[in-house]
Amino acid sequence: MTIELKPVFDRSKSYFGKAEIKKEGNETILYSYGEKAVGIINSKVKLYYHWDYSQTTLVHTKEFLKQNGFYAETRKQIRSEYGCKYNCYATENIQDNNSVKLIDINDPHLNSNVSNSAGELSQIIK
Repeated sequence: MTIELKPVFDRSKSYFGKAEIKKEGNETILYSYGEKAVGIINSKVKLYYHWDYSQTTLVHTKEFLKQNGFYAETRKQIRSEYGCKYNCYATENIQDNNSVKLIDINDPHLNSNVSNSAGELSQIIK
């Protein structure tokens, strides 16, 4: 079942069908412009690769999080509370499953050996 995200906290009158909410298993997912942006599963936020792809997608993300009882004010705050604390990169091919594991390349707990082959980044854990 797909539901259109309607503005409650944002001053926009409509998102014109560009933000949709779908239930997939036990996860509620926000799609912005047809791409997975944010999921909520077991009362936890899951940021997908495209969660802040554009300013408008960020607006959709903030609205979705607020409507679900989460604090969401800025890109930095959302990333800090629900995602990566440093620079985030996908470690899986997003075209295969659109569910990615994010790594923080500046995380002091990770080795600085970052490789980029075929467009995928990998990180070696110390």
